[in-house]
Amino acid sequence: MAINVSRLAYQDCYDLMEKAISDEYPTGLRIKFASHNEAIHFRQRIHNARHVDRMENAQTYPDTHPLHGRSVYDILNCRIRELVDGWWLRLERVDAREFEIEPLEKPEIPKQIEAVVSMGNVVVPLVPIVTFKRRFSCQAQMTPLAPLLIA
Repeated sequence: MAINVSRLAYQDCYDLMEKAISDEYPTGLRIKFASHNEAIHFRQRIHNARHVDRMENAQTYPDTHPLHGRSVYDILNCRIRELVDGWWLRLERVDAREFEIEPLEKPEIPKQIEAVVSMGNVVVPLVPIVTFKRRFSCQAQMTPLAPLLIA
């Protein structure tokens, strides 16, 4: 399916993106949707609206202008998140992110030892093991038909 190249088709997207880059929302905003599919559809419309804006800017501005082929809305990052109250599309300003950075040359600080166990002449430090939630599981999911297929 072709992208609609009319700016009028995305006026709702432009209104929300304009709010997201305004001083009223310094880090961005979020929009609630009833389902995951609706959030995906609207995120695609946001991307299409930015594409149309880039195409128009390429025709409007000369090659040497900073906005030639670019959009003022390119500073927005679109992410879909599921919370307990529904699906949310977040329009986050990339320029509002704050990072904690440090040089690579900085020496590592030794980890704090929680406890020590002595076994005769040997002293063993006990360090807590951090576990991370896996995003994708490699284990097979058992369905009601799976035992029939295995047998």
